[in-house]
Amino acid sequence: MKIEFVSQSSPRAVRAMAIVLVAFSVLAMPALAGDGEETRSTVPFGPDLAVSAGDLVLSKSILMAGVDFNVSIKVYNLGDEDAFSVTVDLLVDTEPVDQVVLEEVPVDGWVKAYFDLSLSQGDHTIGVLVDGDDAIDERREDNNGASLDVRVRSLPDASVTASDLSVSSA
Repeated sequence: MKIEFVSQSSPRAVRAMAIVLVAFSVLAMPALAGDGEETRSTVPFGPDLAVSAGDLVLSKSILMAGVDFNVSIKVYNLGDEDAFSVTVDLLVDTEPVDQVVLEEVPVDGWVKAYFDLSLSQGDHTIGVLVDGDDAIDERREDNNGASLDVRVRSLPDASVTASDLSVSSA
């Protein structure tokens, strides 16, 4: 079978179409070829758990040494199957400090994971890692971590001695 295309368009229209096709192919090539980084794709279909640093939320804007605060993270499922028994690890300076298990993260949905945390004074990195043990076969594994750099201040000296007290009549 032979298919023949006969154009009755002007040369200008043909050139414009050629430019559009070239632009499309240049823009589409990176998406088709990948960015060169290993995504460790394990299955063509299934869950695709993901977290984003923009969804890593702290309950306090100013962190003080030794004072508890909450950390929450939205865990998304960008895949085409529900994910069950999803582990979410909380990391401080790359060391695991806590873990929660989410019963289910539905397709095209998200579930929040919550942690309580207290840190020492200084600069720290708070991170989360979803499915860190690779128990769930996912389409992509390169979107399972997120982190946030924080500075923890020291508590002000709030000691009171007897000499600091005075009595006055009101």
